Amino acid sequence: MWLGRERDRSVAPLKLSRGLAPMSVQLLLALLSTSAISAIAGAVIAGAYALRAKKNEYVNDYYKTVITRGIAAYEQLESLIAC
Repeated sequence: MWLGRERDRSVAPLKLSRGLAPMSVQLLLALLSTSAISAIAGAVIAGAYALRAKKNEYVNDYYKTVITRGIAAYEQLESLIAC
């Protein structure tokens, strides 16, 4: 409220910027780039783990099939010998 006193002109008025300060922009960019890099690294690690797990699952299924066929062959051989 103006009470008739003269303003002190020795103090410069504050300039309010509408945007972010340059330091906070740099900080924001640093945080976003770090987040993006960590997300990409996490996706690569998760993808590699998933591929390795699928490969191991495939190998285990292959060995199960080989064992099942071997058992079936021995059963056929046993039935031929038993005749």
